[in-house]
Amino acid sequence: MRPAKKMIANIEIKEVDVTTENELEEFILFPTKIYKDNCYWVQPITKEEKKFFGKENPLWKITSKKLFIATKQTRNSKKEIETEIVGRIALFIDSEYTKKEKVGYFGYFECVTDKKVANALFFECAKELRKQKIRRIRGPINGSVAHNTGILVKGFNEIPGVIMNYNPAYYSKLISASGFKKVKDLYAYRTDLTKISVDEIEANFKKEHKQFIVREINIKKIEEEIWKIAQIINKSFTATKHFQFRKYNKDEFIFQCSDIKYLFDKDFMFFLHDEKKKQDCGIVLTYPNYNLLVKKMNGKLTWFDWIKIFVMRTFIRENKLELISLLPEYRGKGLGKHILNLLFLNLKKRKFETFEYSWITEDNIPSIKLATKYGGVQNKIYRVYEKKI
Repeated sequence: MRPAKKMIANIEIKEVDVTTENELEEFILFPTKIYKDNCYWVQPITKEEKKFFGKENPLWKITSKKLFIATKQTRNSKKEIETEIVGRIALFIDSEYTKKEKVGYFGYFECVTDKKVANALFFECAKELRKQKIRRIRGPINGSVAHNTGILVKGFNEIPGVIMNYNPAYYSKLISASGFKKVKDLYAYRTDLTKISVDEIEANFKKEHKQFIVREINIKKIEEEIWKIAQIINKSFTATKHFQFRKYNKDEFIFQCSDIKYLFDKDFMFFLHDEKKKQDCGIVLTYPNYNLLVKKMNGKLTWFDWIKIFVMRTFIRENKLELISLLPEYRGKGLGKHILNLLFLNLKKRKFETFEYSWITEDNIPSIKLATKYGGVQNKIYRVYEKKI
């Protein structure tokens, strides 16, 4: 049994030097303290977290970052002073996005059940933003909306999908108590594929969509294909004014998608191709829920683990949408449903049982209609907060 502890000092906030291995590792591994008894949380791969924060990531040419940890001193029963980490947070300023909105992001927020610790972390971020003459802070956004976004406020009793947050229910209370207000809710919808027949899917195809076919991603030219994906996203999300979006640059997006070549599967990742115009007009990217396997690895991923993932992924029955996007001129023609029909036929063929469509902003009515087309039910809500500082 651990010696009893008594708080004797104020909270101290320390900036993390990301170039120092021990400090960065302390920041990355702190959540293991929060979730040690939680059966749903999935520990991120430490090597991947270090890669994200490393200088090789092109994101840092556009976005500045500061990482902080909160510590408290305690005295044990032997009256010895000990220092323990009780919280962490990261601050991001996207120099491109701030041309549209003067706002900074907080992310990687983890904290014990102590409002004073949360307040201290948010105060440190606000102080840094004021130096840059930025008067609003928003989050959680882990660097950009391409990464984990939003605090989970509904759906705590299941393992999260890939690139989706999981957190204790009390986090929303800590954030609200620090003066933050909701700015946007993000929804997740689950479809039970066992209740849908192949005949039902095939009956939903329309004759006028025959010219729109699947084009497989060419894995031998993966960087060229990844950039084509980015260009579709850039055009589509700019036209629809997608929440928190700013255009990707080539280096950033290729780095972000560098693992696609290892996880690629033609049934889950493909272009929608317009045969008449001889051009790609849409993209869909989904994954089996690899978190069901990653959870067992406790933050470590060796070459042998990669082999296990490659073999065991065929037994995963959950599929998670990462992206579905159409060029602006192809929107409003029912092609979102067409892509979903093509995808669902593949998922049925591969014997998947559930499909999660996430995330969708609460005001994105066309995507919500698409997510519920085959009986999708809202199973999770993530919340993004904002505060004037």
